[in-house]
Amino acid sequence: MVGDSWTAKPRTRTYVAGPLSIEDHLTSFGHEVTNSASSGQSNWFVINILKSHLLNKTFDKIVFVQTEPLRDNKYAKSNTGWQDLVQDKKWFDDHLHLLSIQQDILDETYKILNDIDLPIYLLGGCSKVDTELLSKYSNLTCIMPSIPEMLSPGYTHPTIFGVSEWQKRIDDKWDLDTIDYIIDQIKSTEWLHDNCPYFFVDPAHPDIDGYRMVAEHILKYFKT
Repeated sequence: MVGDSWTAKPRTRTYVAGPLSIEDHLTSFGHEVTNSASSGQSNWFVINILKSHLLNKTFDKIVFVQTEPLRDNKYAKSNTGWQDLVQDKKWFDDHLHLLSIQQDILDETYKILNDIDLPIYLLGGCSKVDTELLSKYSNLTCIMPSIPEMLSPGYTHPTIFGVSEWQKRIDDKWDLDTIDYIIDQIKSTEWLHDNCPYFFVDPAHPDIDGYRMVAEHILKYFKT
């Protein structure tokens, strides 16, 4: 499994014995899992972890949980952390330009994954899988476009998941329309926390039962 904190351990308010993460649930069902998760990191960062694992080991299945593409923008996050954000550059004009940048980064992410030249199966975590964009890459298959949409039928995954560190760096370079747009995306994310029981503990991640449902969906997909 490859991804950010969505493939790591979920947060709980009290100690809970037994499976906690997608990995734990898959292991409890009798499967061996190598977890390449790195909390808070970007798609490209965890892809490099995957590549390092592939140097020494082969896997029956590679499952990739997609996070926010904008984490890979060189002006949004450096390789050494959020504190090195380049704040003296205006790296987008408005929210439409921001979405265009996100789409370009996502396309590059799919290309990097496809070039690994192995079948890779995607789920949408913080970011929804773009199935149309994905369709041009023969090695990539979407098995769940959006984990939040699966856990909360009727919910629409926001175009930008409103929990990222880069969004907290708003300053006078951001126009009001963009700020309003980001706020709307954050409200959409907060709706999960208020209305979907699988996000009651942590608005940014599913809880233990949510991860169990994701694990069951993965296994069901591979058994069909």
